[in-house]
Amino acid sequence: QAELRQRLQALQGQMADMQAEALLIKARPLEDGARLVTSYEQALDAEGLRTLAARLTRQPRVIALLAAPREQGCLLLFARSQELTHDMAALLRQAGGRGGGKPDFAQGSGADAGVLDRAANALGRPAAG
Repeated sequence: QAELRQRLQALQGQMADMQAEALLIKARPLEDGARLVTSYEQALDAEGLRTLAARLTRQPRVIALLAAPREQGCLLLFARSQELTHDMAALLRQAGGRGGGKPDFAQGSGADAGVLDRAANALGRPAAG
């Protein structure tokens, strides 16, 4: 039983790594040099979002705006790499989400996935080119 759990956790970690790599390829560069990842993840729960955010923000200059469906509305998780200074808790609230956290990590809920678009727009324009 314990061995199966360990194998499952290892496989889930590998999946999160692959998913993070795929999302980073599509990341949108911002004018300040940060890389913005936004994703609505149909198959993830809160723990899955946290794992994915951790994998993404291990990379330099990444802002991850993630959402997953709930019975009513969606789960939200906003995170950033340590060297960035964007306040994720403030961004979550500014975009219309409910919840909170710390400057580098915030989670909560929203009425719909439009919170991701509003948060992305609040971060500024994409880099030219």
